[in-house]
Amino acid sequence: MTQILKDCIYYSASRVGELPFLRTRFAARAAIILLHEIQPNCQAELMTGTSVSLFEYLLNWLQREGWSIVSLDECLERLARNDQSSRYAVLTFDDGYRDNVSVALPILERHNAPFMMYVPTGAPTRSMQSWWLGLRKLFLSRDKVAIDALGRQFHCSDIRSKTLALAEVIRWVHQDYRRSAMLAPTFKQAGISLATLNDAYFLDERELGILARHPLASIGGHTTSHAALATLDGPSARAELADNRAYLENLLQRSIRHLAYPYGGPRACGLREEHLANDVGFQTAVTTRQGQLHEHKMNHLALPRIGFSSRSGFTARMSGIMEAVQAR
Repeated sequence: MTQILKDCIYYSASRVGELPFLRTRFAARAAIILLHEIQPNCQAELMTGTSVSLFEYLLNWLQREGWSIVSLDECLERLARNDQSSRYAVLTFDDGYRDNVSVALPILERHNAPFMMYVPTGAPTRSMQSWWLGLRKLFLSRDKVAIDALGRQFHCSDIRSKTLALAEVIRWVHQDYRRSAMLAPTFKQAGISLATLNDAYFLDERELGILARHPLASIGGHTTSHAALATLDGPSARAELADNRAYLENLLQRSIRHLAYPYGGPRACGLREEHLANDVGFQTAVTTRQGQLHEHKMNHLALPRIGFSSRSGFTARMSGIMEAVQAR
């Protein structure tokens, strides 16, 4: 499906979802919103994050439409006691990006909006194989890019062609997450250091410790290396979860009870990972599967989230129309 067709579908669904009786019929009681980077200049980062204007739009939309922005703990507690006084939105940020503090936090403070940040050990320790940052740097730094593992060479001299090429390679990796390791020779040949990119883009341990003390912030786990757990054997997957939880608890001196599965789709996590998360002490785990929270059929170790890349995509998902159509 082309992006233009997707945008048309989202726009149509968002307009239908604006009708009050349909919004009442299809919107669920709560939703968890998925975010990564909040970028002041999305074009300069090849459209890989959420723009400041889109981020502010979603906060204003939530408050205008009567959604209460609450912490994950408060949301689940209110759902458990069937509190129907409001609809509840939970803001989550994956990976621990520095711009979540420098750019997003002042906006969150203005809205008094709590949020959850899910942090892999390898981000603040600078050991994470952040292949997506390496690819972004690669396409930004040159107009001719060869991805030997894919057997493709891209000629991209402008932002649009670079953005499309980057998206194609990312889709290729997402088809089989083991492919990410095949990019290492390309990065080495291009002189790209993932550790240096980690240092530029992710919070360090000191900054994370400061953020964890902020009254609006909650911190959750995101594994040690940001591996797709389903590609690992059982003991390795368990260690990714347990070691990350222990690292964050030791660093922050607080209990870490919430988890986000890296990548979060069916190729990355499933029933085995739910059991492992429970075994090592996580009480909730979020995925990247699209959907809202329904009190009567909620699996706390496989919670869906709302992901989006446009205003119409966001409002269509929040209206519940897209979820209702896909269910049929």
